[in-house]
Amino acid sequence: MNLSFSHTLSPSAKSSSQLAMELVRTLAPEQRQELQLQLSIL
Repeated sequence: MNLSFSHTLSPSAKSSSQLAMELVRTLAPEQRQELQLQLSIL
């Protein structure tokens, strides 16, 4: 029985900002607008 992983466990090569933008693109327009409003308060 082989219990080793066939892939590495190293972090993604993508930057955190790239990951954040990909997540934002998956949001519905209303959710994206709400997020923009919340971020503008910061």
